[in-house]
Amino acid sequence: MLGGAVSVAAPSLPVFLVARALTGACYGGVNPTSVTYVGDIVPADAVKRALSPFYAAGGMGVAPVSPWAASS
Repeated sequence: MLGGAVSVAAPSLPVFLVARALTGACYGGVNPTSVTYVGDIVPADAVKRALSPFYAAGGMGVAPVSPWAASS
Protein backbone atom coordinates (compact mmCIF):
# COMPACT_ATOMS: atom_id res chain seq x y z
CA MET A 1 0.00 0.00 0.00
CA LEU A 2 2.87 2.35 0.73
CA GLY A 3 4.34 1.68 -2.70
CA GLY A 4 1.05 2.59 -4.36
CA ALA A 5 0.77 5.83 -2.42
CA VAL A 6 4.33 6.77 -3.30
CA SER A 7 3.63 5.92 -6.96
CA VAL A 8 0.72 8.35 -7.06
CA ALA A 9 2.75 11.18 -5.51
CA ALA A 10 6.09 10.39 -7.17
CA PRO A 11 7.93 13.59 -8.01
CA SER A 12 10.13 11.93 -10.64
CA LEU A 13 10.35 8.89 -12.87
CA PRO A 14 13.08 7.13 -10.81
CA VAL A 15 11.00 7.46 -7.62
CA PHE A 16 7.96 6.16 -9.50
CA LEU A 17 9.85 3.14 -10.85
CA VAL A 18 11.26 2.23 -7.44
CA ALA A 19 7.80 2.53 -5.87
CA ARG A 20 6.26 0.32 -8.58
CA ALA A 21 9.03 -2.27 -8.15
CA LEU A 22 8.41 -2.30 -4.40
CA THR A 23 4.68 -2.73 -4.96
CA GLY A 24 5.24 -5.57 -7.43
CA ALA A 25 7.67 -7.36 -5.14
CA CYS A 26 5.24 -7.19 -2.23
CA TYR A 27 2.28 -8.30 -4.32
CA GLY A 28 4.19 -11.32 -5.56
CA GLY A 29 3.41 -13.11 -2.30
CA VAL A 30 -0.27 -12.18 -2.10
CA ASN A 31 -1.63 -14.61 -4.70
CA PRO A 32 0.04 -17.83 -3.47
CA THR A 33 -0.62 -16.91 0.16
CA SER A 34 -4.31 -16.24 -0.54
CA VAL A 35 -4.80 -19.47 -2.46
CA THR A 36 -3.04 -21.48 0.24
CA TYR A 37 -5.11 -19.87 2.98
CA VAL A 38 -8.38 -20.57 1.18
CA GLY A 39 -7.27 -24.13 0.50
CA ASP A 40 -6.61 -24.62 4.19
CA ILE A 41 -9.87 -23.21 5.56
CA VAL A 42 -12.40 -24.26 2.89
CA PRO A 43 -13.52 -27.88 2.47
CA ALA A 44 -11.94 -29.58 -0.56
CA ASP A 45 -15.18 -29.85 -2.51
CA ALA A 46 -15.82 -26.07 -2.25
CA VAL A 47 -12.35 -24.71 -3.02
CA LYS A 48 -13.10 -24.00 -6.69
CA ARG A 49 -16.26 -22.09 -5.80
CA ALA A 50 -14.41 -20.11 -3.13
CA LEU A 51 -11.54 -19.15 -5.44
CA SER A 52 -13.65 -18.25 -8.49
CA PRO A 53 -14.31 -14.62 -7.45
CA PHE A 54 -10.63 -14.18 -6.62
CA TYR A 55 -9.51 -15.28 -10.08
CA ALA A 56 -12.38 -13.45 -11.81
CA ALA A 57 -11.30 -10.18 -10.18
CA GLY A 58 -7.77 -10.76 -11.42
CA GLY A 59 -9.05 -11.36 -14.92
CA MET A 60 -11.15 -8.22 -14.84
CA GLY A 61 -8.04 -6.22 -13.97
CA VAL A 62 -6.32 -7.45 -17.15
CA ALA A 63 -9.34 -7.41 -19.47
CA PRO A 64 -9.27 -3.67 -20.29
CA VAL A 65 -5.67 -4.00 -21.54
CA SER A 66 -6.27 -7.12 -23.64
CA PRO A 67 -7.92 -5.48 -26.71
CA TRP A 68 -5.18 -2.84 -26.82
CA ALA A 69 -2.43 -5.43 -26.48
CA ALA A 70 -3.99 -7.68 -29.13
CA SER A 71 -4.24 -4.86 -31.69
CA SER A 72 -0.56 -3.86 -31.50
